[in-house]
Amino acid sequence: MDALAQDVASDTKAASVLYPRRSFDALLQLVRTPPQSLLESLRRAGFDAERPRESYHPEVWRAAQDILRHHLFPDLAEGAGFRALGALFVGGFSQTVVGRVLAAAMPLLGPERIMARLPSYMKAGADGLPVTAETVRAGVWRVRVEASPGRLEFFCGVVEGLLRLVRVADPSVTELSRFDAGGFEVLVCWSVKRA
Repeated sequence: MDALAQDVASDTKAASVLYPRRSFDALLQLVRTPPQSLLESLRRAGFDAERPRESYHPEVWRAAQDILRHHLFPDLAEGAGFRALGALFVGGFSQTVVGRVLAAAMPLLGPERIMARLPSYMKAGADGLPVTAETVRAGVWRVRVEASPGRLEFFCGVVEGLLRLVRVADPSVTELSRFDAGGFEVLVCWSVKRA
């Protein structure tokens, strides 16, 4: 496949990702009583909390992330704010119906099995997101998102938040590379406790 065909394929993958209503519900869980100004900003961006749709296009998801990051973390640098938002998002998602089921099982699975299942977990919050995860060694995984309409920093925060659910004290998610259509590859690490 030539470079142009690969770019078109990556753009198509990113455009085919849909964010279910539960992902937006999870973001709103982060604000106990959302002020009217926040709800109005979200409405202008395409998400009406009073009349939610079943799913949303990536542009609406990105705009909602921008709005919530600015509301919750106005003093953090943009990347740090999105990472913090991603980590908090895990707690908000855990309050949704699907999230409660997933979160209840995670502590029983442990970090290695969580990472092995990461692609399917990500689909619960972003339908069609092309994610692969492979083990490098115990406590070290390489994760690749082929084409992402979302933000790398938010994704990193989500992975760190998931690992904290299984009581990993020091998860680390480091960017390895970025590529066309917003795709990226990260290295996920944590300390392995020796018996």
